[in-house]
Amino acid sequence: MKDNPFLVEDIVWSFKWLGHSKHGFTELVAFHRDYRPGKERYEANRNQSLFPKIWHTKSPEEAVKFVKSFHQNRTCCYGINPRTKISRATSGAPKRAGDSDIEMVMNFYLDIDPLGEPSNEQIAEIEVFLLKTETFFEDLKIGQPVRAFTGRGYHLLFAIPPTSVKEYPDIKNRLSQFRQGFQKAFAKDLSKLELKMDNTMDLSRLAKIYGTKKPGGRRVSRFYGEARKEDKALREYLLSFNLEAKRDVAVKVPEALPKDFERLLGRDEEVRQLWHGTGKTGGDTSNTGYDFSLVKKCVSRGITDIIDLTAILALRPKGGVRMSGKGMQYIKLTIANAIK
Repeated sequence: MKDNPFLVEDIVWSFKWLGHSKHGFTELVAFHRDYRPGKERYEANRNQSLFPKIWHTKSPEEAVKFVKSFHQNRTCCYGINPRTKISRATSGAPKRAGDSDIEMVMNFYLDIDPLGEPSNEQIAEIEVFLLKTETFFEDLKIGQPVRAFTGRGYHLLFAIPPTSVKEYPDIKNRLSQFRQGFQKAFAKDLSKLELKMDNTMDLSRLAKIYGTKKPGGRRVSRFYGEARKEDKALREYLLSFNLEAKRDVAVKVPEALPKDFERLLGRDEEVRQLWHGTGKTGGDTSNTGYDFSLVKKCVSRGITDIIDLTAILALRPKGGVRMSGKGMQYIKLTIANAIK
């Protein structure tokens, strides 16, 4: 396995399983391992050709070609939901889609990872844990998810009949409630095994193309699914949620940052980079991932007041509150996880 930079069969099978071809394009994105976002990095990214490579296709063969072209120094990903239109920058070049560009939801996944680089024994423990989770889905009377090994942990993949975002604009919240139910049911197991679940359930979410690995990675990811089976029962279950009682309370945005944090921004380069959404070389590099890392760093620097941490999350320019409209429940959960 170590000698294989990628596995063509897994790339093809997983691409077909996504089921996008009848409804739009699959977005392919390759991230260079040296790429760092941010205006201050623009010149370096341009001069060294580090910007993400973006393709759109309906062909699994094109996905294989994409991996062959970029796998050596880039992490190759695809969007899990179809792009009915190709998003373009003002220059005309293709650009990554955001949630507002997604018109149809067909797939989502739960992301389960160990806290550090896992040993073979730890991976085996995760696999035993996943067997235990089967009763959870049986009790809900929905199908078992497809499993995919990510190289570190596992994705549990779910396929549902195409669901219009226009018709169900709260579908993202419904996916989040489903994840929360799973996480609550197995909270003790996750803690005991030192596993974490990604809180992100964006409709435009990417996944590393199964059958590939990160440059320098130890293990190739694997896709264990077969033919696509859309779960009507799961879709009905998602649409049955009563979200009124679960609605997140909007954040009343503070007028100013805490003085202690302003001083920290002025003298601490690590904190400053996290505040601007730059500097991370691994782990979760989403907006919410930076939120979590920033709070954790603030706590380690002595800023522990909950009100101060709330203000920092609410005012971070590219944070989950500003960019995705996340509310007080998100802030409380982020702070609670960061100060554990």
